[in-house]
Amino acid sequence: MKISYSWLKDYIKGTLPRPEKLAKILTLHAFEVKSLTKREGDYVLDIDVLPNRAKDCLSHIGIARECVTLVSLKFKIQNLKFKETKRLKINKFLKVEVEEKKLCLRYTARVITDVKVKDSSKRIQKRLLACGIKPINNIVDATNYVMLETGQPLHAFDFDKLEPVRRGLRQIIVRSAKKREKVTILDGSEYELDKDILVIADKKEPLAIAGIKGGKVAEIDKNTQNIVLESANFNPSVIRKASKKLGIKSDASRRFEAGLDPNLTDWALERVVALIQKETRGKVVGGAADIYPKKVRPSKIKLDFKRIEDLLGVEIPRQKIRDILKHLELKFKEHRFSLEVEIPTWRGDLNIQEDLIEELVRIYGYNKICSVMPEVQLAFSEKNISLFWKNKTKDILVGAGFNEVYNYSFTNSNIDITQIEVANPMNINQRYLRSSLIPNLLNNICRNLKYFNRFKIFELGRVYRQKDNRIQEKESLAGAVISDSPKTFYRAKGAVELLLNRLGIKDFQIQHPASSIQYWHPARAAQIMVGRKVLGTIGEIHPEIKDAYSINSRVILFELDFESLTELAKIYGVYKPVSRYPLITLDLAVIMDNNFSWASVKKQALKEGNKVVKNIELFDVYKGKGIPRDKISFAFHVIYQAEDRTLTEKEVKLVHEKIVKVLEKMGGEVRK
Repeated sequence: MKISYSWLKDYIKGTLPRPEKLAKILTLHAFEVKSLTKREGDYVLDIDVLPNRAKDCLSHIGIARECVTLVSLKFKIQNLKFKETKRLKINKFLKVEVEEKKLCLRYTARVITDVKVKDSSKRIQKRLLACGIKPINNIVDATNYVMLETGQPLHAFDFDKLEPVRRGLRQIIVRSAKKREKVTILDGSEYELDKDILVIADKKEPLAIAGIKGGKVAEIDKNTQNIVLESANFNPSVIRKASKKLGIKSDASRRFEAGLDPNLTDWALERVVALIQKETRGKVVGGAADIYPKKVRPSKIKLDFKRIEDLLGVEIPRQKIRDILKHLELKFKEHRFSLEVEIPTWRGDLNIQEDLIEELVRIYGYNKICSVMPEVQLAFSEKNISLFWKNKTKDILVGAGFNEVYNYSFTNSNIDITQIEVANPMNINQRYLRSSLIPNLLNNICRNLKYFNRFKIFELGRVYRQKDNRIQEKESLAGAVISDSPKTFYRAKGAVELLLNRLGIKDFQIQHPASSIQYWHPARAAQIMVGRKVLGTIGEIHPEIKDAYSINSRVILFELDFESLTELAKIYGVYKPVSRYPLITLDLAVIMDNNFSWASVKKQALKEGNKVVKNIELFDVYKGKGIPRDKISFAFHVIYQAEDRTLTEKEVKLVHEKIVKVLEKMGGEVRK
């Protein structure tokens, strides 16, 4: 927005600071002055007006109001007067109809007869040129001049070029354009319109694109004798959409898009009428056409003194608050602890109490607010348990020599019939939501076997399963150990045991039979269990699937339910000092019924062992040749150690016999 320094002075009582100083003051108070130049013997400030202040500050009067507030001067404005011809009445000359009342909030118009079109005065021309507008004639220049002064766009039509309704009477209609209706604007360009574009029309055709550009049909020229002056208020969104659709930007459209005060239209119209009468000596027809169905009235905001202090952290003296509000032309009623402030309709940026407080501190000065350290109680953030266990698990496996891999949640593998097919896959090779991490892990193995013959990988990610017509997401952990060594299974089993131990899960067992999921080897897979809860599976992949993936190396995989894993894990372990006394280890093998779990066997053995049994470690679970079909064999180490003495052979033997007896009472048979 280009502002003439000499023009600003017309609205101010007192001495305005020099242009350079004024530019600094405006910039300090949220108006960036992009440049200060001298043009047509005047200083011109190019001011970047923020969107929230476009309603009142895209004008000389708006910036003048800011200046008097910032430098504590007084605002003045000359009341331009004009003389109406009483014998001429508006209803005999002009009829206005607004069809789109939601899009045209107010439409005011006046008629002036017997005008003489010529060049405008030198003063007007110089000020227009200083602000970047080319002078045309005294009527068009007057509408541009008042637009720059007040911020309200105006337009003049040649009265005699409008289609007559009857002798002496013309009609203006504000309506939506018809489909494929065309209009030629002032520069000669033709545009095809549609129903989303608002037009100003007469009975016959469009005269202008509302709020954007005037048309050629009723253009003011040197032969014009009678004119219609328009001052209107349009819905900002309809102007913004039409301007974008047609690719036309103008000074008028910029202002209408920002949203204007409907109460400005008649005041701006009277100023342009007075200016045109002075410039052309025309006769002003008595009265005005004014369609204003829903009047906009000032709003009121309660301004609480304590809220000001709480929000800013400083106390602004109450008299200073009153002075600022008066300079801002905001009327108020004073109460004991607050002010009731009336917001004029031109201040569209003041809607809530906080807006008013921001305005106060902007004028008071941000530099007067000192930096103070906040007085708050600091609290520890809550531990993200899920992330904690993920990171800990990854650290353990990486420490055991594994490399982490990442795969998409989609797969094309059909080895699992429980997979969920995607209705509209983006890639034909990613048609299913994975129900297991293993299929994608097998793809990783195939690719890596081209370059390495032994490696260890793992993935921690989500899997998807369908239950009761609903898709459930679960976190899963899968890993693989690949080598040609016969000890591959034990390396994988050792990694799983290390992980469980490091997570604080001690009472687990790895035993047959394995899960019934079809991609595990029928005889070389085992379940990982805690009590009766199945954590997952470890073992070889099914030979048919191994062949399908063309894998020749020994591959041992494990997959664990990560959510169940974290439920059983313990964040903190209990530190126990290492005993100074020696260990005694005895082995036991017991045949139990299938319905007995290792956890129950261990629990009873520890109970009988009292304080001298330090630990019981399972090292073999067997079911097969030499063992009845409904039986299972557990082989385990019983580790004896006392904290305060060296155990004798007699003490150990007595406790060991107690353990054997309790296992026999449970129906077990101790193998010799």
